Amino acid sequence: MGRFKDLTGQKFGNLTAIKKLRQDKYFNWIWLCKCDCGNTKEVSSKCLLQGLTKSCGCARFKKNAYRNNPEYAIYCAMKTRCYNKNDKSYSRYGGRDIKVCEEWKNDFSQFLKDVGKRPSEDYSIERIDVNDDYKPSNCRWATNKEQSNNRRNSIKFIYKNTEYTLKQFAEQFNLPYKNLHHYYKYHNNDIQKMLNFIKNKGLLI
Repeated sequence: MGRFKDLTGQKFGNLTAIKKLRQDKYFNWIWLCKCDCGNTKEVSSKCLLQGLTKSCGCARFKKNAYRNNPEYAIYCAMKTRCYNKNDKSYSRYGGRDIKVCEEWKNDFSQFLKDVGKRPSEDYSIERIDVNDDYKPSNCRWATNKEQSNNRRNSIKFIYKNTEYTLKQFAEQFNLPYKNLHHYYKYHNNDIQKMLNFIKNKGLLI
């Protein structure tokens, strides 16, 4: 006979053990469990204790339903670069202690509820503060161009009370970005010297 271990009230993934029912042919106790979704399921103590069964099947159903969802692919990639040390982007995310908030980490539906569907294929998820975590207050859908302007290595400065990145400044004043970047580097990364230089060349009023 298998040794009995009382699992009543214990939670295993989405399942909560309600009461023992019987023993199977291997002498494992079968438990009636209630899933977070409201369904009940009979599960052996072995499957519960070893983490082999964590829901009534609804979690697997949801995962399969999400598989072709473009937002779900973005959600999975977000978690991968934060937690998978083998991912090529890990050093810039998980390696810098960037995390996914607890509300989103294991709940795609909450992620989607908070950020909504992306406006088009041109958008991906962006952290407003690139040094903070993925969380509702710090995330939005953004185009590649918008994300480029928000990178950690973007050169930002104030000109006439307006903040610009070097790329935004080049676009605003119709200046070749490559030339502007060259002037910036030539003047030892000194924005004011760069501005004075292009003013003297008559490129900026």
